[in-house]
Amino acid sequence: MPSGLENKTQYVVTAKLNTVNDATAGGGTATITGASRCPGALGSRIVLDVDNPTFYDSTIGTLYPGSYQRVHLVSTSTQAAARGRIAYWVDPTSSTVPFDVTGDATDGNQAGIFINAIDKGNYGYIQVEGLASVLFAASPTKATPAKKDLVVCTAGAGTGDVLADATSITSPLLKTVLGIAEAAPVGGAISLVILKPQAVNQ
Repeated sequence: MPSGLENKTQYVVTAKLNTVNDATAGGGTATITGASRCPGALGSRIVLDVDNPTFYDSTIGTLYPGSYQRVHLVSTSTQAAARGRIAYWVDPTSSTVPFDVTGDATDGNQAGIFINAIDKGNYGYIQVEGLASVLFAASPTKATPAKKDLVVCTAGAGTGDVLADATSITSPLLKTVLGIAEAAPVGGAISLVILKPQAVNQ
């Protein structure tokens, strides 16, 4: 069970965060009136502690301690949502659809990490804090990435990258920072990253 619920109206049909791919904002089928079961669930976060094996499907992937937020993947996203890919806010300043995400990269708009495949137009969870499984670019910029390297978003793509140690820190680069590698990243594979706090919509 989760160790903390920031909004207790959440309804997870499968009880597994990384299997959620709902057609409605609150999970499950719409009621007879056409309303979602728990419309207030959108944007809510669930915090997992160190021992929550029953709250994720291990055949899809492990979920580590951290915070997970319910979001809406817009139907206009060109890039599909897949485990380990980076999710980006569509419009972080929106007062009407603040929890819309896309798989299409916009530096500075990174929201978190997709924990499973979500159909375009559907709702699911992304990881926004903690130890996360991140998919890295096929050929990271640094020849031999290592544990504790700085992880950034690949330019124009929804994957992680590690730059050469001598790379100068610039304002555009800081916008792409994702976190710190907790295992030596492997090109084209998923590796563990401690996420830097992103701009989490509340």
